[in-house]
Amino acid sequence: MSDAMELERPVEAPADEMLASFVPKELIPEIWPKVRHYITEVVKHTHGRYTTEDVLDAVMDGSHLFWMAFKGQDVYGVIITTFAQYPRAKFLSCPFVTGKNFSEWKDPMLKVLRKWAEDNQCDGIESTARLGWSRIFKDDGYEAQWQTFQLPLYDPREGSE
Repeated sequence: MSDAMELERPVEAPADEMLASFVPKELIPEIWPKVRHYITEVVKHTHGRYTTEDVLDAVMDGSHLFWMAFKGQDVYGVIITTFAQYPRAKFLSCPFVTGKNFSEWKDPMLKVLRKWAEDNQCDGIESTARLGWSRIFKDDGYEAQWQTFQLPLYDPREGSE
């Protein structure tokens, strides 16, 4: 994360206001029990590529950032990001997007992520997701660019947790 600007700590919010914020890794151990179930659910869709602990490790080693949508003490969603550097473009990549009542926190989260991406000279924001997400983001200017096809060479459940 050497090219990233210094992030601010999350702010206290009125109990009825939905906020989206970066969460410093120093606060992750305190927050993890409230969000682990979200991460556990989303890694099921990686088809053996990640475990819940892999995501936690990536956040704790600083290669990925943890963002949270919350209202008061209630956590509504989590996004894990990293920078994807291509030969001719840099994107803020969101490999994990998970939570509840997404329509309630999508706009505040996109606003925060867009600013973070702009502040870090990104050319855009990207996410690899199931096809249903294209309907959710179509009004925000996102476009489905391609699909990933996978030919498993073995059962990914073998040898997993």
